[in-house]
Amino acid sequence: MAGRQSEDATQIAIVNYLRQVLPADAIVFHPANGGLRSKVQAARFKAMGVVAGIPDLLVLVSPGRAIFFEVKRPAGVNQRKGSESLSQIAMRWKLHGLGFDCATVHSIDDVRNALRALNVSTREAA
Repeated sequence: MAGRQSEDATQIAIVNYLRQVLPADAIVFHPANGGLRSKVQAARFKAMGVVAGIPDLLVLVSPGRAIFFEVKRPAGVNQRKGSESLSQIAMRWKLHGLGFDCATVHSIDDVRNALRALNVSTREAA
């Protein structure tokens, strides 16, 4: 469970960072697909549209651009970096095929670098 908590803390830090540096009209949200559920809850959520492998964060920026971030835990003491599941890898390729930008990130620096590589303007001092 320590890996999950570390990944959650990383995601919270990334969301806070994105909300500080992206333009004011940008939207950052987490599609609540993950988490442990009973079989009944899981079936209900699947019927409601939950799809395996959807990335952790969706960033919407003008003009009409969507960027997906899969957040994984950073490397730590006695811990390897988190890695993508097969369903996450397949979804990333599907999203790329549909023309969306996707990145797997382990830190705020990874997000900063991805935004820079994708030419997304931020309010962060250069």
